[in-house]
Amino acid sequence: MGNSCAQNSQVNIQKEENLSSEGNYCINPELPITDNEIQLLKESWVTVSQEWNEICTMAFQRWFKLYPEIAHLFGTTLNNENQLSQLIKSHAIQGHANRFKKLIEKVLQQMTEIGKLSKTLIDYGKFHHSFGAEQKYATCLAISLKYGVCEVSKCDFKTANAWDSLFQYLAGMLKRGMRSAKEEEKISEANQENDQPTENLSIRNVIGGENKIVVNENDEGESN
Repeated sequence: MGNSCAQNSQVNIQKEENLSSEGNYCINPELPITDNEIQLLKESWVTVSQEWNEICTMAFQRWFKLYPEIAHLFGTTLNNENQLSQLIKSHAIQGHANRFKKLIEKVLQQMTEIGKLSKTLIDYGKFHHSFGAEQKYATCLAISLKYGVCEVSKCDFKTANAWDSLFQYLAGMLKRGMRSAKEEEKISEANQENDQPTENLSIRNVIGGENKIVVNENDEGESN
């Protein structure tokens, strides 16, 4: 099970990096999880929730090793294993682990409210974009969490696939929010450029049969 999880995770990371980003990866707003998978997740969560700290420790170790530059988002750098261990035990990372736990509990409770649920996740994505998070980080964390669940809880194949579907959905909505925030920034920047004053060239006087061109910085003419 462990080797299978590791191999599948590595393939998925490469696949997601090729497909995601810059608006090329379209997320279907419909929940990509079957009713049977929802039931499996709810049953599995009874055990997974009790092992969540161990799962997150394994997931974050994998996450930071694949993308060590993420550490700067938490105000530090990673130069050795000791620093990685300290970061994972930090208040910031433990807080993220607890928030993920609450998020999953909320998702499992609101599976039938797909519109409301998706909007919440998209807003989370926008929020993380404001701190410099990238889509590939969300992809990798989702895969790392699934890896942690597989390794720690030793769930069967169908349950592992259900967790994979859930984490892909979560990552997809977060990435949609990041893309949306990026597009909003571009629109805002374009509007600001359009709002800047421009020089107005106007023919002010005709003197001696020649046009006298005056450059004004505003639209109000001066009287002579």
